[in-house]
Amino acid sequence: MNQNIISNVVVADSTTFFLTDSAELVAYDIESGQQIGSVQFSGETILPESNRGYFVAAGGENVFVYFGDGRQLFALRFLSSQ
Repeated sequence: MNQNIISNVVVADSTTFFLTDSAELVAYDIESGQQIGSVQFSGETILPESNRGYFVAAGGENVFVYFGDGRQLFALRFLSSQ
């Protein structure tokens, strides 16, 4: 994996979620280790040194992503094909 993780890593059911420095939310299956989904966000460049925080929260089918530098909160629904 050549991605720099800039957020916390969260686990919901059998999926792990995190945000990369390229503003991509990535989902991995814990059991297989395979990437099973991603969402690419666009806009300003992510500045990890800004110290404003990037956070991911998940529970059930809901995934929340917070970009502290822009004070933006995104709510997503993740549906696994399994």
